[in-house]
Amino acid sequence: MGTCAPYTRREGFTPLTKTPKEILAMDNVNFPPPPSMVGTPKKQNMNKKIGSSGERHQARRPEGQGLCQRKREGYQHVVVDALIEGFRVRRIHVDGSSSSEVMYEHCFRNLSYRTRPRLKESRVPLVGFSGEVSYPLGVINLEFTMGDCGITRTVIMEFAVVKSPSPYNALLGRTGMRSLGAVVSTIHSMIKFPTSNGIATIATTRETLRECRQIEEAQALSRRARVTDPTPMQTSSEVTNPRVSLASVETRPRRPRKEPIQLDDMEEMRQLDKGRKPPKSCVEEKIVNVDIFAWTPADMTGIPRAITEHSLDTYPHIEPKAQKKRSLALDRRKVVTDEVNEWLKAGIVRRVRYPTWVANPVLVKKVDGSWRMCIDFKDLNKACPKDLYPLPEIDWKIESLMGFQYKCFLDAYKGYHQIQMTKKDEEKTAFHTEEGVFCYTKMPFGLKNAGATYQRLVDSAFKEQIGVNLKAYVDDMVIKSRTGQDIIKDIEQTFST
Repeated sequence: MGTCAPYTRREGFTPLTKTPKEILAMDNVNFPPPPSMVGTPKKQNMNKKIGSSGERHQARRPEGQGLCQRKREGYQHVVVDALIEGFRVRRIHVDGSSSSEVMYEHCFRNLSYRTRPRLKESRVPLVGFSGEVSYPLGVINLEFTMGDCGITRTVIMEFAVVKSPSPYNALLGRTGMRSLGAVVSTIHSMIKFPTSNGIATIATTRETLRECRQIEEAQALSRRARVTDPTPMQTSSEVTNPRVSLASVETRPRRPRKEPIQLDDMEEMRQLDKGRKPPKSCVEEKIVNVDIFAWTPADMTGIPRAITEHSLDTYPHIEPKAQKKRSLALDRRKVVTDEVNEWLKAGIVRRVRYPTWVANPVLVKKVDGSWRMCIDFKDLNKACPKDLYPLPEIDWKIESLMGFQYKCFLDAYKGYHQIQMTKKDEEKTAFHTEEGVFCYTKMPFGLKNAGATYQRLVDSAFKEQIGVNLKAYVDDMVIKSRTGQDIIKDIEQTFST
């Protein structure tokens, strides 16, 4: 076995002969005791000390300072009040996990009637934490003022209006907090932001949190009752807003001072309005505007060429093609003759003698057993370029009607036949009949770009209403309103257009 060499002492190095505890005891150094650890309520209850007599005493905390007390009182939520478009809106949840500002429908409906028409259509979906996707009713830019006692700040925020039950009226997300320059403390349930007069501080009150908790419990009871009892329940706005108030701004001279508008009273008026019959003025308006309704093709006045007309713009390198005439059965032949004679009287078609493009009529049976006359324009459509004007998404149009109590559905009577064909393209729409060859002077169904031309006309004619109180998909239109008085005004506006 090898031998171990003895320890060689180096100059300048003195080995320790005492432990650190002995050294500190000789120096008489008094260190302060470490602070008590703050843990979970379960660990705090285990923090017990033994007295000199051997009995156990529980370590006491200052009243109201423990995490249990904070969680029980709900101090982790920041719920504040603010002025939105001159109305004081309570129960605005400051949510740092939200990437956008949200206003719930029951709050939006109680804004001014001058403000609500500013709602714009939005196709951006809202995605929740669990992956659920929902589409808002629209977006709107609103004036948002936060603060009190002269220390306020006003910014313009874009709110997404959502139809969903909630104990809150709105959510203030990260974008809004950045606009305000706000700093949020969930521990202290406060929000601070700079203003021209100093730093504004807004704290959440226990009364507000208690009110939110009561509303949330009422919503839970309502949902459970709706599952167990199939009878109609209250609407979300009736349950979620038992005591929401919207008060007018006192700092604006143009608004007269008035008592705060209570949502309960407005909901009662809205519920009473649901059971009322339409006013007589509704019928009178229809009688006054009877001239805009068309009952036969001869009643259609048509759209002036200066506004719009349909052009084919066929490719010059494609040769015209005349289809060979097809024979029809006697009953179908009579349908074609009657239809063409009716169009001839209304000026929708005219006779042509030397056409270069000729197609054949095609009859399709309807659900009620009658025949629909169409023209086989497949050869002509191949020679026409595609008009890329976008058509609306029908699913989104239907979804945007949610929340509107009153709806008026309109269908344009032979809407395509109200748009005239260009003079140079009329004879390209020629078709065979037993009575001769006819061509269209008005835009027919079945052409390649007919839908895009009609949608462009509708979007141009109703550009002030689309997205506000009107939805249009080609020749189908819906007027939407929230009250019986508004639907009359909206219909009158549409008819005057």
